[in-house]
Amino acid sequence: MKNIELFFLGIFSAFLALFFQAILFFLFYQSSSLVLALPEFPLSFILISGIMEEIIKTSFIFKKISNFNSQKNIISYAIFLGTGFAATEIVFIYLNIWEEIGKYAFEIIGIFLIHILAAVAASFFISRKPQKDWKLFLQASGSAALIHCFYNFLTFR
Repeated sequence: MKNIELFFLGIFSAFLALFFQAILFFLFYQSSSLVLALPEFPLSFILISGIMEEIIKTSFIFKKISNFNSQKNIISYAIFLGTGFAATEIVFIYLNIWEEIGKYAFEIIGIFLIHILAAVAASFFISRKPQKDWKLFLQASGSAALIHCFYNFLTFR
């Protein structure tokens, strides 16, 4: 699988996560306002969203790229998948403020790094075991979700 394909797979997984987050939001966090600004979301939604994102991202790593033999390949492919996911999230969060992009540079870098780090953490678990099972999937997605939730908690406004 080529790196550009993995980048687009990351974009697809981000849209899939966004779809499930929208369902979750409208079922459990109904609001009269449809403004999707980060400070308006409750902390529980932010943490659950991180878990949801990492489960979806890990499932793509688990199914699509865990067939490769080399641990180095799996981790480098996970970097491209995480980059595609992060790029999509950044576009959705900062779509209306591109003229002030310098003001948000650290936040944008943080989003890229957290998605790449979480994808690499998941791929690390997957690449170490020859047998792919649900226990391994839970370890991989759990480690990624823990990292992501910790980041979301630290950056919650």
